[in-house]
Amino acid sequence: MATTASPLTQNSGLASLPAITRLARWRFRRMGHFLFVSWLGMVAMVVLICAGPLFERVSSSASVRAQITSAADGTYITLDAISTHPTQEQLQGIEQVANNMLQHGTLGNYLHTAPQIFVKTPPLDQIVNGKTKPAAFDLVGYDQMQASQHTIIRQGRLPQVTTDGTVEIALSQQAASNLGLQVGSKLQGRFPVAAGSVVWPLKVVGIIAPKIPQETFWSMGDPFSKSSVELASRYYFKHDGTPSYNVLTTSQILEPKVAVMQSAASGGDFANAFVFFLRYPFDVTRLDTSDIPALSQQTTNIDNQLQTHIMRNSSSASDLVYVNVFGTLFTTLEFNANAGTIGQITLTFLLLITLALMLFLVGLMSGTLIEWQTAVIATLRSRGATRQHIFGAFMIQGIVVGLAALLIGPLLAVLLVLAMAQILLSPADQAAINVLTTHPISAIFDVKWYALIAIGLALLVWMRSLHQATKMDIVSFRREVARSKRVPLWRRFQLDLLLALVLLVGFGFYTYFWSLLTQSSVRVDPVIYQVLTAVGFLSTPFLVAAVLLLFLRLFPAILRLATFLVSKKRSAPAVLALAQMERSPRQAARVIILLALAISSACFFLTLGSTKAQHNLDLATFATQGTDFSGPLPASDTPQTFEQLKASYQRLAGVQSVTLGSQNVIELSAQQNASGQGELTVDAVDAQTYAKTVSWPPSYSSQPLADLTSQLASHRASGIANHLVYALVDLATWQRLHLTPGQQFSLPADSTRTSQINYIALAEINFVPGVYDTPTLKWTGMGLLVDYQNYTSVNAAVTGKAASTIAPNYIWLKSGGGEASLASVRNALPGLNDRAKVFATTQTDPNYLEIVGVLYIGMAASLVLAVIGALLLSWLTASTRRTNFAVARALGMESRQIAAILLWEQGFVYIMAIGLGLILATILSFFVGPTTGSLPVTTGNALEGIGNVPPIQLVIPYMHLLLVSGLVTLICLIALLIMARIVSRPSLSQTLRLNED
Repeated sequence: MATTASPLTQNSGLASLPAITRLARWRFRRMGHFLFVSWLGMVAMVVLICAGPLFERVSSSASVRAQITSAADGTYITLDAISTHPTQEQLQGIEQVANNMLQHGTLGNYLHTAPQIFVKTPPLDQIVNGKTKPAAFDLVGYDQMQASQHTIIRQGRLPQVTTDGTVEIALSQQAASNLGLQVGSKLQGRFPVAAGSVVWPLKVVGIIAPKIPQETFWSMGDPFSKSSVELASRYYFKHDGTPSYNVLTTSQILEPKVAVMQSAASGGDFANAFVFFLRYPFDVTRLDTSDIPALSQQTTNIDNQLQTHIMRNSSSASDLVYVNVFGTLFTTLEFNANAGTIGQITLTFLLLITLALMLFLVGLMSGTLIEWQTAVIATLRSRGATRQHIFGAFMIQGIVVGLAALLIGPLLAVLLVLAMAQILLSPADQAAINVLTTHPISAIFDVKWYALIAIGLALLVWMRSLHQATKMDIVSFRREVARSKRVPLWRRFQLDLLLALVLLVGFGFYTYFWSLLTQSSVRVDPVIYQVLTAVGFLSTPFLVAAVLLLFLRLFPAILRLATFLVSKKRSAPAVLALAQMERSPRQAARVIILLALAISSACFFLTLGSTKAQHNLDLATFATQGTDFSGPLPASDTPQTFEQLKASYQRLAGVQSVTLGSQNVIELSAQQNASGQGELTVDAVDAQTYAKTVSWPPSYSSQPLADLTSQLASHRASGIANHLVYALVDLATWQRLHLTPGQQFSLPADSTRTSQINYIALAEINFVPGVYDTPTLKWTGMGLLVDYQNYTSVNAAVTGKAASTIAPNYIWLKSGGGEASLASVRNALPGLNDRAKVFATTQTDPNYLEIVGVLYIGMAASLVLAVIGALLLSWLTASTRRTNFAVARALGMESRQIAAILLWEQGFVYIMAIGLGLILATILSFFVGPTTGSLPVTTGNALEGIGNVPPIQLVIPYMHLLLVSGLVTLICLIALLIMARIVSRPSLSQTLRLNED
């Protein structure tokens, strides 16, 4: 009798699509809630993966904008042309060439405003009552409307165009007082160095002040500056030192007057030439870091290119003696373009960790969902469905879920980044959000590859699990359920042992070469130093993988041991629970690894964030030399004696302790330095007050600072008598000069190197605050700490100077604490290095906040990993075992015993997960220091390129870790309640019905 083929097996190829679609639709209805949870996991993965690069883009844009805005010349690109015969045609030709070069390409998108044009004259002689005051002032011609927006009129008004040839001027109150002028004053001026020069009638029409002190608008011709000597020195002008004040006039009347003149400048003397300034406002509010590479490439060598074009195309090129285009903007763009490959290593590493965590979550969910449906797949195959039908139907599920996550994930990532920026960035930096809000669709497409790669990898895991599942029919499925005999790929190839061996060998080589590198006298290239530092913590994921694989190898043995131990107690629930896990340990191992990764990664990110914040404070303290305020003494204080200075500073409101001394930098000779060059810093301090003024952590020396300074003070008299200076020598100097305790060594007394001071190595310390010694700063980070009285007396004796003439030049101040004390000291001494301000700068710098944002994203990934994964696995585990528990109940087992089985199972799993998580967290804590040292160091010249000096202190945030532990415990309890509810909810009659077989 002929048999009729199943409808599912009658078609193949494209003809099978209707059957595959119907099968997929049927499975969607049956497991929609599970697919919804999987979709949430994929959405969370896409959101977190895309949020990292998006937030990095926002914070980096804010950082570069802040760097440009805070520069002395602000957001301007300035072109200056020095001419001996300025004409209107010459200026127009220069402007045309400059516009053609600057206002195209990527740079042109930021230069949409017409350039500001003004001219500066050589110094004019002031003629009053027939008397001539040479080089009294320079005329600076600004556009009248532009100048009015940046000035405050104290008296009178701003200059205007006149019809009688009079040049109206406005000047600062200081210039007016020194020149003996006031509003209404009339005077005459002339250029003594210009051919065709005539006497100009001048009239003072206003006394003005800047709206904002030191505003960048006035940077190239400041009418409020004391003298134009600063501007002259910029171009290496020859200047006789006579004060020459900049005074403001209008360029509309100045340009026609200077066009008929011929400057007498010759050779390299440009002080008597006319200067044109074309200043292009750069729209920094639109700056996007994605444009920086193109901007940097366009602005590279642009000054040389522009000078060549102008000289070639100008009809009066012979009158142009100098053309240049400049701006801090150029160096900022170049620095950020070059630093991108180095400074982003760690951030990329943190993002990769987040990606790995989320991919593990999604892969775990995908594999679990497919395995949960293995029974259905085996049944369908036994009923005649082909592997093509089953693979296609279940693959449609994954594709639909993945596409749905891909569509909404990047949009939610943008919203998440906007919320993060509002919380983390300062109000001034929040404007950088416009890099996303201006073109949100473009921003979404910029992270498309992150989302596509994440979804693609998740679908590959789905496909692999599905491929394995479709191989089984009902017989092989039952055999696999009874006792799995599949050996994982990593066990077949012993990948765990191989990875452990590679890590051990790599660690040995790394330690050996790192010690050679750091102990050599050769300066290490900063790029090589950063790369080698990065290698240390890039091995972290491999180490974690090795520990997890080792755990998976040992887990069956751990289960057998636990089963053996509980069997002696004759506890049926415990034996049943552990025996069941021993038969099929895969699901329990997944939950353990899932929670362990969540715990360890959360601990790592929290510890890294706290350690970085503490390191920022340590950096600020070290940069200000261990105290609240430090810096050179004001020049006006140097004539006072040591005791007078000390008393006057001690009386300042808000000062708790003050230390006076000197700081001198000594050039080392080739005999003293193996590399033939280098510097050594000598801090001569008041040994009686220094320990009360500065902070001195234990990492700076093995002895307390008070003991060290008391030793300096006790040797003061003998040192002066024997012409010896007793010194505390830092580790770098100690090693490179090969010193021993009590050894005598000599160093130059001053920069002339004509006399030597003999020192005694009193004690070895690790650091002198403010002196940086890293592999990238070989032979420059060397320092001594000496007693001021001892040092100045011996210095005077060997150099022949009087000790009283060697005045202190440096000060260390400790405030009384609190904002009032800090504000009082800042008002009295605004020029000192301020630890609180430096620390605040690092904490609010967008580069640092970029790191914080990525750490938050990593924390969110860990929590999502724990919540979604643990709950889903508990749900699926309980759903697949409902029949087993129903059978146990039917055979007479009480509900409390079934609850006990669940408690034993889940309790064992959660204890193992917490234990493994703590072990991994402990291992990862060893990598917090190298990771912190590789994170970008924020603003301030004192904080750049200093490596891990001062040493990084590991800070473990116990309260935050307790909160994470409480959250994980709560997740475990919720998962346990879900399992208990699923197991106990159905009736025995429903559960024990014939299943789908």
